[in-house]
Amino acid sequence: MNNIDVLIITALKEEHDAARDAALIRSKDGSGISAWEEHDGDTNTPYLVGDYEVSDRHTIRVALARPTRMGGTATASIAAGLAERLRPRCLAMCGVCAGNPGDLALGDVIIAEMVYAYDEGKRKQTGTESDHRQIPMLDTWVRAAQDLVPDGLPSFGDASAQEADIWLLERLLAGEDPRYHTARARYFPRGTWGERLSALEAKGLVSLDGLKLSLSQSGRQFVERILALNVDGPEKLPFRIKVGPIASGNVVVKDGVTWDQLRDWGVRSVLGLEMEAATIGSIAHRLGLSGWVVVKSVMDHADPRKDDRYKLFAARASAEVLFKFLSKQVTPPVLDKKIARDESGIESVRVALMTVLEGRNPGNAKSAADEARYLRMTAEAVRSLANCANELHEVVSRDEGYGSFFREGYNFYELSRRLQDCCGSLDVLLEGTACGPESSEVLRRWASSIHLHPATLVSIDRFLDRYGRPKKRDYNLASDWHWDSTERFARTLHEIRSEHASLIRISSRLEMHATILEEFGHSTS
Repeated sequence: MNNIDVLIITALKEEHDAARDAALIRSKDGSGISAWEEHDGDTNTPYLVGDYEVSDRHTIRVALARPTRMGGTATASIAAGLAERLRPRCLAMCGVCAGNPGDLALGDVIIAEMVYAYDEGKRKQTGTESDHRQIPMLDTWVRAAQDLVPDGLPSFGDASAQEADIWLLERLLAGEDPRYHTARARYFPRGTWGERLSALEAKGLVSLDGLKLSLSQSGRQFVERILALNVDGPEKLPFRIKVGPIASGNVVVKDGVTWDQLRDWGVRSVLGLEMEAATIGSIAHRLGLSGWVVVKSVMDHADPRKDDRYKLFAARASAEVLFKFLSKQVTPPVLDKKIARDESGIESVRVALMTVLEGRNPGNAKSAADEARYLRMTAEAVRSLANCANELHEVVSRDEGYGSFFREGYNFYELSRRLQDCCGSLDVLLEGTACGPESSEVLRRWASSIHLHPATLVSIDRFLDRYGRPKKRDYNLASDWHWDSTERFARTLHEIRSEHASLIRISSRLEMHATILEEFGHSTS
């Protein structure tokens, strides 16, 4: 199966079930999955597949799987194996984590700006020397995550006055001052604090002595009884979504001091602490996937008060936020099937180009026809490069002596996938899709995505600097390849490296065509 858009991995069964069920609940705009299909149920890597319909715009094909144990090691096995087999465009994870108590309330949701393994480094008598390998999310996705709001999600809801009072009493019971808590404004909107606090004081639940706010004995008994009776956790919370670093380690933490250590070890703004996020980011990076995202909800603060009361809520909320994020960021690799089609797509391209170009320079029909033919040649050239990149990926993944140079070698896989997707978009455009704004968006999207990954360029240059750069470009990209020598491999690498300039030129031409088709769409609408 090679048409998976997103592979979602969860670390726990509760998280898996929450993600499965969250997708089945249709949102207000109609988004959701009608049914999940089971695959490979008799193997060590079973998974579910479903088509997530995003309102009436497009469909995202999603695979969902989990390991049998939590932790980075167990997660790496199933995530890497399925990612290699299913070849998703995006790798994702949702679930629960510990949240930094200085920034987050229980139930809040974190979208990872970057992930890293915090316990990597060297332990010495004087302390630990950290050696982090931080993996950032795509900058465009970080910006989108910062703009994401939880409004409309089933688990999101404003707090009632009674819920706000209980929240205040819980904070006092935990030894916290609710006046300075990060979530206070969500429970006590501006102008309501004084009146509600006075009401609690009148009931004898709290006492206010000068600036000191404390829980009375009756207040303690009242809130402890509520906590004893409410073992299922909340159904709705006024949670917020925050974007920031997530740190992964190999142990479950409940000491309450790890946050200070994480700050001292170099990441002052870390928001989340768990065991698997760095694995997801690392696998996506090594395989050259076009995107990855980790969404975790806070179930505790990694302190001695750690318990599971918020666990199910956190699993559910993180899944809902993940699907909302994916629905906005994961778009089809080719033009949507609902776009109007005709039987002569190449003619439509020619007419569009001619219409616009003649408007700029009357009598320029020949130029328009040349540009239409150039689109066809572009598709063929990109497909040839895609085949090159795929062959390079297969050789490097077998590590036939090249692994030491190509630790980032899986970027060839990323390049191949992006080039193949670009070919698919061009083929649909040329062979059966009428021109218009949708066509323009596709061309512009692929114009920005077909460049070689910087890590790939570095790996190629390191290898060629070691073994020498071929002086003659007499190797036919379209010929059959026989990987029988380092020289042959280096020659093919040189071809890919040399064609990088061609890719940049192709990108510029695609941008130009996108502008032309956009103008054509506006002129005919």
